[in-house]
Amino acid sequence: MREDRTGPKSSQPETVWGISSGQIILAGALFLLLIAGMVMRHQPEPEESVASAELQTRLQEAHRKAREIDALVAAAGKRQGQSVQAEFKIDLNRASAEELQKLPGIGPALAERIVAYRRKIGRFTQLEQLLAVKGIGKKKLSQIRAFLHL
Repeated sequence: MREDRTGPKSSQPETVWGISSGQIILAGALFLLLIAGMVMRHQPEPEESVASAELQTRLQEAHRKAREIDALVAAAGKRQGQSVQAEFKIDLNRASAEELQKLPGIGPALAERIVAYRRKIGRFTQLEQLLAVKGIGKKKLSQIRAFLHL
């Protein structure tokens, strides 16, 4: 008969460096939960991304309206003989449609028409050439003139 050299089975869980196998499994599970929580935290909720996009749209609209008001104030000052200085100048021959939308009263459609007309003629040599673009009249040109250069 063979003798069992391992001795009697203990009811104590097996340990490594004083840590039981159950504790190791628990630590691993907690680590996985921590990682999953970090991943989930970086994914925006669908409602949050919609709200964020809506807020961004409202903010852009408010900035556009503020620029329109600034242009109107500048135009009113010009009528009273005051000098008007624009805060920024846009190069009409290099500006993208997005940049042109920074001008007061210029929305996405009108900006695209300006870019298309520029492609058609090559480059602008006078600001008055903008009058050939549908949607730009003398009034609109006077509003944006201070913000443009060639």
